Amino acid sequence: MFIRTLVDLARTFGLETVAECVETEEEAGLLLNEGVQYVQGYAFGKSDLTVPWKARDSQPALSGFGILENREN
Repeated sequence: MFIRTLVDLARTFGLETVAECVETEEEAGLLLNEGVQYVQGYAFGKSDLTVPWKARDSQPALSGFGILENREN
């Protein structure tokens, strides 16, 4: 319930949601089912800080950061 409330609040303000430190696929599934748009963590791979980030206010280079996108939202 708490996660869903935060996701709804973020959407109200037009923000995207990212859950960090996701360690298992079970955690990822729970978060994505609650409407979180992106999850990242060791469940998807170790972070690779050699991957460059794009300019501020644009999407980061998602590959290499262990990020999974919820394509349903």
